[in-house]
Amino acid sequence: MFLHGQSAVNSKILNLERRESKMTTYRNTGGNSGVSAFECGSDYIKVRFLTGDVYHYTYQSAGRSNIEHMKVLAENGSGLNTFINTTARSLYVK
Repeated sequence: MFLHGQSAVNSKILNLERRESKMTTYRNTGGNSGVSAFECGSDYIKVRFLTGDVYHYTYQSAGRSNIEHMKVLAENGSGLNTFINTTARSLYVK
């Protein structure tokens, strides 16, 4: 299937991130999260959802305090999906 324009670029980026990232499995202590894995860097967090989609959040796109809070939630295995849905939903790198 051939995709046109930005959709093709976004699809290729998401597929590359799925293959290349060494992500940590999200513990999901509450048992009902849409998050499956994450990867933390010095100024970013990448989040993989159960759909397989990977979203990249950076200091620049979401703000330092949001990223640092997301890292803590990710490491604790609780609250990351809720925080993204309520606060950071559209703050990923586009």
